[in-house]
Amino acid sequence: TSTSSSSSSNSNSNTHSTPLPPPSTGAGATYTPSLALSSKKAPQPRTSAVAHFSSLPNDGIGNDSLLTATTTTNNDSATSPLPTAGRLLAINSHYIAYAVKKGLVRVIDRRTAAKTLLRGHGESTRIVDAAFFGGEGGASQDQVGVASVWKELAELHWRRRREREGGDSHVGGGASADAFATGGAGPAVTPDASDILATVGGKGDRACVLIWRIHGGNHAGHAKSAPETMGAEKLLELRFSLAARILWHPFNPNRFLLLHRNGGSAAAAAANQKDNGKKRRYRSVATWVDTTRLVTYPHATEGHTVCDCVPSTAAGDDGSARSYEEWTFPGASQFYLTLEQGQGQGQGDQPLAGANDVAWSRKDAKHVLTAHDDGKVRLWDASLPVSMVRTEAGHLVRSSTGATPHSVGGSNHHADNSIVSSIPCVAELDVASAICDLNGHSDRRITRVMFLPRYESEVGQHGGVAITPPFVTGAEMNHTITLWSSFASGPSSTSTNATTAPSTAIHPPRRLCTFRLHSDATPPPLSSLLSAELCPAPYLPPVSTSDEIAVPSSFLLLAERNAGSMHALHFHTEWKADENAGAARTGAAPTAVTVRGFDYVATLNVVHPVFSYCVAPAAAGDATTTSSPTSLAEEIDVELCCVQNKAVQMLTLSGAMVCGGK
Repeated sequence: TSTSSSSSSNSNSNTHSTPLPPPSTGAGATYTPSLALSSKKAPQPRTSAVAHFSSLPNDGIGNDSLLTATTTTNNDSATSPLPTAGRLLAINSHYIAYAVKKGLVRVIDRRTAAKTLLRGHGESTRIVDAAFFGGEGGASQDQVGVASVWKELAELHWRRRREREGGDSHVGGGASADAFATGGAGPAVTPDASDILATVGGKGDRACVLIWRIHGGNHAGHAKSAPETMGAEKLLELRFSLAARILWHPFNPNRFLLLHRNGGSAAAAAANQKDNGKKRRYRSVATWVDTTRLVTYPHATEGHTVCDCVPSTAAGDDGSARSYEEWTFPGASQFYLTLEQGQGQGQGDQPLAGANDVAWSRKDAKHVLTAHDDGKVRLWDASLPVSMVRTEAGHLVRSSTGATPHSVGGSNHHADNSIVSSIPCVAELDVASAICDLNGHSDRRITRVMFLPRYESEVGQHGGVAITPPFVTGAEMNHTITLWSSFASGPSSTSTNATTAPSTAIHPPRRLCTFRLHSDATPPPLSSLLSAELCPAPYLPPVSTSDEIAVPSSFLLLAERNAGSMHALHFHTEWKADENAGAARTGAAPTAVTVRGFDYVATLNVVHPVFSYCVAPAAAGDATTTSSPTSLAEEIDVELCCVQNKAVQMLTLSGAMVCGGK
């Protein structure tokens, strides 16, 4: 582990950035902003106000009355704030939506400035998550910053390489670039096409999850609406009080994931995992929803579709209800963690590990990654037949029906009340143990997990074929960030019978690099949780034709909730070398980019604390961002839409501000 505290100076480096050790397997660095900025001033992004009002950080509860009140419901003696990656706003090229007081959501048309107010959540609650379909990690970010010229950069890089090697510099149709832009997961989502918004209310909200369609403005498909007229209609109401986050399917608006709220205190969680005084051996951490298979009915007065998800009363000989994690969700599939999958978690007084975050792979749209309290991340495969969990023993029983989450219907419970169906967990990774050299304390919680959808990496030591993109994890309230290679599929090391075909297994990823932001408290308290989001890098054109062609890259932005600081952690990327042979045969430019580690970090002064933020695609009709080849000569900034303590603002990150040494 090495400590970075000052910036090196070279002709290509941004003086605001601090270089990190060269990326090598497992290398780590601790960054202390006060030391790094002792001789320089952090740059300040340009700002433009969207709205002025006071806001609070997202505490994962969204109900102030429950933070202090004592309740005996479900044995939950106290409700404490929770680590959460839920957002207080959502944005696409048409609209900005952000949470305001009393469960309301304000939506603004980005081009006409028309407004509407969404009413549907309880007045005593606050929104804990919001997302437009096609937003997070989706196609919207493919049109931002350097990602918007990915194809053109690939073609120019390939042309120059071929010229140096004396080969044909002609580039073919570029089909591989178009396919790669979607992450290989079905049709691309047009980033400005979605008017579907999901909002998640706080604990105690009756209308827990609402799916809306926004209408109005001058956009295509709404020609009959006057420019100043905006409104919204409720499409679906899910009354599922465990919902804490919503994640849309990468390209299917009828499917999404709901991450379950991760309980309260450890004692309350342990109490909640008992049926009739006996230790529970399974726990549901998330739900896969296919809206075409839900059991619903029309709302009595408003007419929209409603799905009631009620506590199950099937467990227990005396007819008592299951614990608060166990609900009947008609037509949905659950992600169950069992003692077998937990490998010892849940023993004694320790509860089975709840999940704090979830990510959905765009590579194939079937793999889901969850981050847990026990220091592990777990990989789930929604394309496999569902597993049967025998609840009394916490054992898995393989399904004999071959049903998948795409085909399963009705309740997740069976006629045999001791069995529930679960999407299978296919691999797990002990993140906390791998980074113990950096944290060295007992807080094992993993609080963030994100796939890097447009990047590749070398697979782990066991080889095989990558089945997910590389990913990052956050621990120590996101003060410790680790980059991992892809999960891979390959021959099983236990296959010894030479007369049969070798069996396959999922091989664990490799730790590529770890970054730690210094904290005065060890471990960092929940109040210092950093908001962590991926962001494409701004694009800086080359100064001369002899300069190296920029490699598409990204930042992981870490925003402090208690101070006006944001830290931009840059990924070290390279064009993937082994694609050259294939590209030569097809005539298409290689577009794959490999991520190696972190190479520098830059601290920004955002003045006011940032509670939540999203990367903002260019507004509809805005000609400032283009993916035409001529844009390679123009600088492309990146905009963030942020909820701060006193305002909602757009922050503009320029290449000169954060791009150093590239």
